[in-house]
Amino acid sequence: MSEEKSLFPGLKQVEERMNELRKQLEVLYQEQEKLRKVIEKLEAEWLILSKMEHYIRGEYNIVFER
Repeated sequence: MSEEKSLFPGLKQVEERMNELRKQLEVLYQEQEKLRKVIEKLEAEWLILSKMEHYIRGEYNIVFER
């Protein structure tokens, strides 16, 4: 181990930092997946409401044209 320290000074700190970053990335990837699912749900709801809006406006246009 002393030979490794002399050949690679700071290696332990680099490995520790890499492990910290790996853990942080894993958390962020999990959060990203949760947000992706929320975004998909919101987009689907928006699409439904958009179609409803067009339907309602279409119905109102028929009423106003009479």
